[in-house]
Amino acid sequence: MEAVGVQEGTVQIEEASCIECGLCLPACQHDAIEASGDLVAARRYLDGRSAVLILATESVVHFHPATPEQVLNACYAAGFRAVYPGVLGDELVAHEYLRLWRQDGRRTTIRSTSPIVVEYVKRKFPELLPYLAPVVTPAVAQARYLQRIHGDGVEIVYSGIGNFGAPEEDERPIAASVTFAELEQLLAEKGASPAVQPKQLEREILGRRRHLSTAGGMPLPVLEEEPALSRRLRKVRGLSEVPAIAEAIGRSRGRAILGFIDLLPHERDLDHPVMGPKAQLYLRREIAARAEAPRSPEPVIDPGLGVDLSTALEPAGNGRPVTAAEVEALIVEQIGRAADESNWDCGACGFERGCGVFAAAVLRGRARLDICPFYQARRYERAVKDAAYDALTGLYSFRVLRSRIVEETARVRRTGGRFVVIFLDLDRFKPVNDRLGHAVGNRVLREVAQIVKDSIRANDFAARFGGDEFVVILPDGDGQGALRVAQDIQARVSEIRARGDGVEMSVSLSVGIAEVGPEDTLAAGFDETLAAADAALLEAKQSGGDAIRFHT
Repeated sequence: MEAVGVQEGTVQIEEASCIECGLCLPACQHDAIEASGDLVAARRYLDGRSAVLILATESVVHFHPATPEQVLNACYAAGFRAVYPGVLGDELVAHEYLRLWRQDGRRTTIRSTSPIVVEYVKRKFPELLPYLAPVVTPAVAQARYLQRIHGDGVEIVYSGIGNFGAPEEDERPIAASVTFAELEQLLAEKGASPAVQPKQLEREILGRRRHLSTAGGMPLPVLEEEPALSRRLRKVRGLSEVPAIAEAIGRSRGRAILGFIDLLPHERDLDHPVMGPKAQLYLRREIAARAEAPRSPEPVIDPGLGVDLSTALEPAGNGRPVTAAEVEALIVEQIGRAADESNWDCGACGFERGCGVFAAAVLRGRARLDICPFYQARRYERAVKDAAYDALTGLYSFRVLRSRIVEETARVRRTGGRFVVIFLDLDRFKPVNDRLGHAVGNRVLREVAQIVKDSIRANDFAARFGGDEFVVILPDGDGQGALRVAQDIQARVSEIRARGDGVEMSVSLSVGIAEVGPEDTLAAGFDETLAAADAALLEAKQSGGDAIRFHT
């Protein structure tokens, strides 16, 4: 993807792999942006047996239900020379921030472990640079520390959510940065899946305990010394308050005492857009809390190594901040150039020079997206799809199921045809969720949904009724045809294996079938029709499950 960069005081577009803030991912209307890292370089270092891995603490969420020990064992099995959890970087940065917290002198300190915040301040508010704590990110701090431990001949690979921050010109502490998905791909290529690894660590791992830090490098003593509403410690999330901080300091000519400002673009990386939907944030937090590193009564880093954690903080663009107008003008120019080169134009709105120039006009506030028919049609289609389809399985939703049965009952009254309702319910599914977790259970539901899709005709209908129950409608079907479909689905479902924590579990399927014709009183409506198939399903369940029953 393209990233805005600065060189010799001018703005330019440069090609770069990006796993920075991730905010562009949900914002892209065309789903055209993916977070990516330096997978090719990481693979090369791994094949050369020179790769040392820093694994960010959020990996426990991505690889769940595999345990942290299984993930570490998998990384070693794949060929990494050494693997270190990201706790070491947090400890190093927390030690430096605690020193800044306790020293006399400057009373306003902006602390941020996010390269996004640092670059934002450098570009747009260089007057805040004297207040920005000149400390590298935890990933870079840990890379410098590991270089002292291992010496030359190793390449540091970082796997995490956001990027590790721009390296200094005279150093390259991290040779390659990859996303968790890319790390998972590397492990798969080496046949080292975490799910099949032992649950006990096969090697002693340095840095699996915390002494000083909380996640992200905040010193624990700082939180213990200051109450939640402290005037000395301020917690700021998002970049929207940075202009207000700059205004407060500017008006007081630097005399404003704002205390120690903990500034991040979002609440830890668990809240990062790349980690998943906002609705699953608390589930991610619960998983991370269960795997949180235990406390160590002794320091977990060796201060004798004398690692330099400072970083140069110079304004971008030869001392001149790059203005938002300059960046905007550059993007407008690039979009216009792309439109000229590719003749990108859907033709929906008749804009004189095509979609590219229209997009540039929207960016500059000279046009509105609500006058773009294609954009509005796409929004409408997405809204309809969200309402019509079950998000987990991709089958139709309960709302559409109700409408379809009403339509079919009306059709058989009118034409004298027939249709069949097949009610499916998984047996022994609750133990899968209870033993292996909901992530594994969701994978099972998606597999069942795909089997159902593959087993029916194009004009047949399949919906998720709720939980582990599904409904199939066969228009113009009969009992024998429905039996063949049910038996096919039942046989394929029995082959599904749910795996996790070294355990393998299976499920089976109970089926209830109701055939509906114009002579049946069942054709009265949705509830009566579905109740008939449900009654047959109940009989199948009461017989011990893994059975098919017809409504009589």
